[in-house]
Amino acid sequence: MTKTITKINHRVITLASCCVALLGHAHAGEFGDKHVLVIGIDGCRPDSLQFANTPNLDSLIAAGSVTYNAYAGGELNSVTQQPTMSGPGWSSILTGVWANKHGVTGNGFSGRDFTAYPHFYSRIRETNPNASLSSIIVWSPIDDIIVADSANSADYRVNSADDVALTNSAVTHLGNSDPDVLFLHFDEVDHAGHAYGYSNSVSQYVNSIEGVDTQIGTILTAIQNRPNYANEDWLYLVTTDHGGIGFGHGGQSVDERKIFMIASGGAAPVQVLTDGPGHNAVPATVLKHLGLSVNPSWGWDDFNGFAIPPFCPDKLAGSIDVANSQVHLTWNPASQLDITGYELKRDGVVVANLPVGDSSYTDTVTIPAQPGEVSYIYTLTATGGTQSSLCPVLSVNLSAYTGNIADDLVGYYAFDGDLSDASGSVNTNNGSVGGGSPSYISGLFGNAVSLDGVDDYVTLGNPADYNFGTSTDFTISFWYKTGADQASDPVIIGNKNWASGSNAGWLIEAAADNGDDFALQCGDGTNRADGATYDLAFNTWYHVTAVFKRGQTMELYVNGVLTSSTSIANVTGSFDALMTNIGQDGTGVYSDFTLMDMDDLAIWRRALYPSEAQLLYSEGQAGQPLSSMLGAPVDLAQDRVLFLPLDSDASDLSSESNNGTINGSPSFTTGTDGNAISLLDTANPHQYVNLGNPTSLQFGTGTDFSVAVWVKNSGGFQDNRASGGSADDPAILSNKDWNSGVNKGWILAAGANGRWQWNIGDGSSRRDYDSAGGLINDGNWHLLVATHDRDGLARLYYDGQEVATRDISTIGDIDAGLVTAVGTDGTLGSNWANWFTGGIDNAMIWRRVITPEEIVLLYAGETGGADPVSIFSDDFESGSFAAGGWSTQNANASVDGAAAQNGAEGASLERGTWIEKTISTVGYSDIKLEYGRRTEKLDSGEYLTVEYNAGSGWVTVEQTQETVWGSVSADLSAAAANNSALAIRFRTNASSKKEYGFVDEVNLIGTPN
Repeated sequence: MTKTITKINHRVITLASCCVALLGHAHAGEFGDKHVLVIGIDGCRPDSLQFANTPNLDSLIAAGSVTYNAYAGGELNSVTQQPTMSGPGWSSILTGVWANKHGVTGNGFSGRDFTAYPHFYSRIRETNPNASLSSIIVWSPIDDIIVADSANSADYRVNSADDVALTNSAVTHLGNSDPDVLFLHFDEVDHAGHAYGYSNSVSQYVNSIEGVDTQIGTILTAIQNRPNYANEDWLYLVTTDHGGIGFGHGGQSVDERKIFMIASGGAAPVQVLTDGPGHNAVPATVLKHLGLSVNPSWGWDDFNGFAIPPFCPDKLAGSIDVANSQVHLTWNPASQLDITGYELKRDGVVVANLPVGDSSYTDTVTIPAQPGEVSYIYTLTATGGTQSSLCPVLSVNLSAYTGNIADDLVGYYAFDGDLSDASGSVNTNNGSVGGGSPSYISGLFGNAVSLDGVDDYVTLGNPADYNFGTSTDFTISFWYKTGADQASDPVIIGNKNWASGSNAGWLIEAAADNGDDFALQCGDGTNRADGATYDLAFNTWYHVTAVFKRGQTMELYVNGVLTSSTSIANVTGSFDALMTNIGQDGTGVYSDFTLMDMDDLAIWRRALYPSEAQLLYSEGQAGQPLSSMLGAPVDLAQDRVLFLPLDSDASDLSSESNNGTINGSPSFTTGTDGNAISLLDTANPHQYVNLGNPTSLQFGTGTDFSVAVWVKNSGGFQDNRASGGSADDPAILSNKDWNSGVNKGWILAAGANGRWQWNIGDGSSRRDYDSAGGLINDGNWHLLVATHDRDGLARLYYDGQEVATRDISTIGDIDAGLVTAVGTDGTLGSNWANWFTGGIDNAMIWRRVITPEEIVLLYAGETGGADPVSIFSDDFESGSFAAGGWSTQNANASVDGAAAQNGAEGASLERGTWIEKTISTVGYSDIKLEYGRRTEKLDSGEYLTVEYNAGSGWVTVEQTQETVWGSVSADLSAAAANNSALAIRFRTNASSKKEYGFVDEVNLIGTPN
């Protein structure tokens, strides 16, 4: 895509077309003169698109927006993740949702639901029934299934034999008709990839892309030749369903997931975007150009679309931190949108009103003591301004098991070279070879067991732990892969005689329909239950969780998503039968063996919760087997080569003793754990820490490494060159010359926009991340982490949450011979004259990829330090506010029994009143406020508000209408530490009598300096 660029003139009329206009259809369409052409190029890699000579696509790019880093396959490691196959891909492109909604997980389209999630043409026709909507395709299932199943979708349909026939049909249609939206699907590129390979080095593959570009040029010319073209406003969208690797696709590698997206014409600006959306952004982009709104009831996963502003907040996500009774939420903030902030609700109750620039929030919740599943529904609503009504309410439903996933675990097989049981249960249920010669191959985690489909199988015997009788719930979980169609319907794992489905026992069968499916089955000797099948791709790992709830249902979860639930209410007899075998039925002599690979098999004597099935999958996708969740100790010191607490000097507490040298005279102030270094960019001499260039901080061409650091800045990174300071983008922690991102080395930097950046380069190539919402200039401490798997991905984390990944597998040597520095780059500012201003604390470097679990611990402050103590507490049992030193606003505040969470007394705040207490925290850091609270009879807009004042005005901890007692633990800002007059206040804005806020068990906690 580098040679000739022939730019399309969107407003040129030739004399010939002018004359045709006298005879042709020069009328406006359903949407005035707005039209959309959506082009799908099946199996086209983004790097190959750039490599090929494609002048027609180049012309669209030159006049519009492009990203080469959009994605197929859903959100990685989430319930939306789907195979990178054509069935799921085109379904997502045309419905606006991922497979967890449209139900398509393979090219067989089993489980599809185009009634609830139809082709976006059906949605257009809901408000514009006379719209002209056309679909011309080559891959027939698009027309035969997606279009056909979607009510009132395309009114013009052509199923073409090949790309040339498609082009001819499109040209004729554009000349004779006036489509409002035209979708085209080209197929030859994917054919070439399967036949010859998906690679820039494969001439047939590159030639196929160039051939499609020629066809596109013919179609663009046909549009330009339309009689009313000068008055038409065309938007051109181009994308693909997946990438490819080798001769195929379907998995979650970067080569298979990474795709391109082009938007040209309409209101699309001219720009190259570093990050792109999922390809399910196509429907929303089309509607935005046509002037239509996305109805939230449609459930589209992308309602912003691609490239065309404005952009509402989106991608609300979160996780429940059971150990710390917190919920961590993140979202993409609004952009180019006139709003003033966001309202965040938990289960319908407002928990916070947040400024427009915020992209994260940590909520404190009450976790029940008894093991079970907790669930919260959070909503985020854009508020204020003139455009808040344009944005749908974001919602996320979060669940977590509050116990230990090891509860009732009775069998765990890692298959790392043997068949031993590592569950740690009282009984050791080791497996053994049942037949043939099972082998061990490279698995998802270490090794996996591989069965040849001829005579291999593994037996787990018939231990008491695996006898579930008539009433015991149980769960089977494992990773599964197969490389070809099965013979008949062999067993993946089970304990029954598979000669009849009614025979007693349970199993998971490998091929219920066409040889590449699996399903659940059980019987009791009389009755049977058969679950729905799940379609899968070859040579792709799937996570399978089978949950048997006796007397109720058997549930199949695939990749963390519930795919089928089948009643087993009539299967009331015992499931105890024969041996539990892998690759064979319980007899060991079934006619067919299973061709399969299995990893990380686990068996529980309980029904796992949905959140646990999702956890097993998401952690596995992140490289963490079940063993990592079974309470194994985490050693943050392992392979750590730098740990700078920066309490008063630059001493390294790692075993490497990579002590630094402080330049200038920076101060030390309260940090996240003890003190932190405070740097000023305008200081003379400049302030930074020089760590030199020790061998342990050199990572060459292939050494994995991780970097973590806490940072804080207030106000941003302005141009201070006039005062001897920085211009922009100062380094936080780096070993490279930051004058160019291509230069060898790595860096965590502060952007001039107040956000953080990451970069790695090898002298010729670079990878970058400029955070969309990760502000570090808001006056709060933030944890930045970058892990580097040199054969795969760099993963970037902000405040404990993964926010981005980058493929660094082709990045070479990153050692530039420069120093590693804190507060400036590896040249110590000599080439890139910029220095950091703000606080830096607990800088760490490892010669390995640290785990998500370790990052959560880092964010929780697991780096040592003194234990926290109570500075002030009041349970109001004294019976008066005066005894606790509280001041009150009026007589509506009282101490009485109705307000007690524990004991006999609590604080009662009726109508508009408050209580306030001033406390000295001198000598303490890490200030935390704990309290219990509930409300009674508050009206809409009335809250119990908890706030503190560290000297710069009142800061809200929470606003609540919770009517049930709950305990809150809130971290206060650093300004609350070492403060001689910290004020805390509880107040209500209720307007009537008998409207209350109740407070009890107030405790202010700090860590001694």
